[in-house]
Amino acid sequence: MSDSDTAPQPEEREPAQQGGDVLLAYVVDMLNGVGDALEPGQDVAAGISLVVAGRTIAGELVNAQAWLDEEAAQFRAAGEGAGELARVITESLARGVDTVRAGYEPESNRPVGFLHLRNVTVFDGGTELRSNLMRVRIESVDAWTMGRWQRLPG
Repeated sequence: MSDSDTAPQPEEREPAQQGGDVLLAYVVDMLNGVGDALEPGQDVAAGISLVVAGRTIAGELVNAQAWLDEEAAQFRAAGEGAGELARVITESLARGVDTVRAGYEPESNRPVGFLHLRNVTVFDGGTELRSNLMRVRIESVDAWTMGRWQRLPG
């Protein structure tokens, strides 16, 4: 019997496994649920490091609501002098925030598709790139660990 005879076929896999790491999706769902229970202005975050397409991404995992709020705030701040495009983007993000608030049910078995990161560092070879916010598709994550990796001084 060859390996191909015993390997599960794609249609035989559990549906949750087809969309990325189930445990990672659970951690994100749990964080989203905790974040949704907080009062406005309160925050919850967890350090996380990811490997995506050969690059290491380290940051703070935040709930989707907090990420959307921060993204909208950045566009509002930029929009004060950026004109009509910034205004349209800010309004669209605000609608996204309202949609998340209205439709999210913690632990609902709803598939979690994205990680929402804040204070991000991307390690690509010897280069470090920094970003305030980043959204990463769970399906794209090759490996992950809780805790934020940092380059050691050397």
